[in-house]
Amino acid sequence: AGVVYLPMRDMMYAAAAGQGATLNGERLGVSDAAALDRSSMLAAKPNFDARHWRSGQPPRMDRGFRPSLAYRLALVAEGRFDAMMTLRGAWEWDIAAGDLILREAGAVTSDREGRPLRFNNPIPKLDGVLAANPAVHGALLEALAPGAAI
Repeated sequence: AGVVYLPMRDMMYAAAAGQGATLNGERLGVSDAAALDRSSMLAAKPNFDARHWRSGQPPRMDRGFRPSLAYRLALVAEGRFDAMMTLRGAWEWDIAAGDLILREAGAVTSDREGRPLRFNNPIPKLDGVLAANPAVHGALLEALAPGAAI
């Protein structure tokens, strides 16, 4: 099970394995965006530096930012944004609940190289995080330069 709660907004994102994801009891689902260049992305500005992209330029997309990684993950699960990414290391405890919520809402999650997120590591830090619906996630992996760490 995983929960992300925003007390100031009284918003509770929740999921249990195999049971779907909800926001305040209402079912969640990721967006149906089909193309990276027509999607919306939550990420910090340094993620859009040219050196992180195979073409030398990030794809055209609507960009937003929220300081909380857990909230960014939840907003993608809700379908309000098509994708989120962080190319720098991320602590497991900031990601674990959001990862389950996303996957139960239909998203694909991975580290910055496309590997599945694994938790309870000896050093509890993940190698970046990418999250989006399946089409956008695949396009994002193809667009990122290998080893695109901040």
